Amino acid sequence: MTRPAIVIGLGGTGQWVLTFLKKELLEIGGGTMPPGVKLLSFDTTSRTTAETGKTGKSDDENISAGAVRLIEGKEFIPIGDNIGALASEIAAGKYSHLQWFPAKSFLSKLPPAAFNTKEGSGQIRHMGRISVFRDLAAIQRSEVLSRLRAAMQDLQGKVSRDMQLEIIIVGSLAGGTGAGMLVDLALLVRAQAAKMVANNYVVRGFFVLPRAFTAGGLGEGRDMLARSFAAWRELDRFMIVSERFGLRQINYHESNQDLRLRLDRRAYDVSYMVDPARQSMNSLDNVRAEEGLFPGVAHVISAFLDEQAGKAYTEFITTNLAGKLAQLPRRPYHSAI
Repeated sequence: MTRPAIVIGLGGTGQWVLTFLKKELLEIGGGTMPPGVKLLSFDTTSRTTAETGKTGKSDDENISAGAVRLIEGKEFIPIGDNIGALASEIAAGKYSHLQWFPAKSFLSKLPPAAFNTKEGSGQIRHMGRISVFRDLAAIQRSEVLSRLRAAMQDLQGKVSRDMQLEIIIVGSLAGGTGAGMLVDLALLVRAQAAKMVANNYVVRGFFVLPRAFTAGGLGEGRDMLARSFAAWRELDRFMIVSERFGLRQINYHESNQDLRLRLDRRAYDVSYMVDPARQSMNSLDNVRAEEGLFPGVAHVISAFLDEQAGKAYTEFITTNLAGKLAQLPRRPYHSAI
């Protein structure tokens, strides 16, 4: 049996890992997905394809594991749109909660096509993040909120003090979409979980580092390393809960109070930084990510979802790390894999 879980994939990496996870769960279940596991893959691009080509194939490579694919509209949820008009309004001073978006700079430097995030975020983290805020602007039609709420409603009856809800978010630090969304999705899913399952949940993050995308001669470009550094630094800031350090509140909507979130808990209870390179015979450094790292991460997540293995691991973490984390209130906890 599996533990009640919502597994959220962000961007192309999230799509890949959730596809391999679905394949593994179907094999374990004899062709049937466990009813206690919900898969949600959020992306800006409107198709289940590899949007960047960083895994070594063409830009329109279909994301699949054998015959298994994510179901569009159910497991794969596109939230991209043409945000050119929104950028112009932000540049004109509208929407105080969106002034973090460098609209004037982007409008002066980027071609109009760059603002159509339906074709992907173009490796720009701000484009991935603004797509989340645009989706939340019309609350009643928000794909992010409606999908999170529906998944939690389906699993509410399975969650208790003895059976926590596993919320797992997986993406890459190297791209634009996943790296742009990883903090906001964690905060938004926490806000929904607090309302629907009280404190009976745990939020884990799996984040793939740049070296996963260097197989096949693609190399570690400076832009990729810069994006990863910026995303990791931002994640660190949101792993700090302090009256003196870090943000106190984020406004995801201009007027709706329910989307003005007070930051009183770290974004993730624990996050795992996944690097394929290691000095051992098990290194995946020279293997394309969809042939090694992505199915490997899916296998680890599958173990977490197992009722016995997942419970044992959670108890180990709680027993061995809780005291250490309490002594380091200003330092985030990341685990390397």
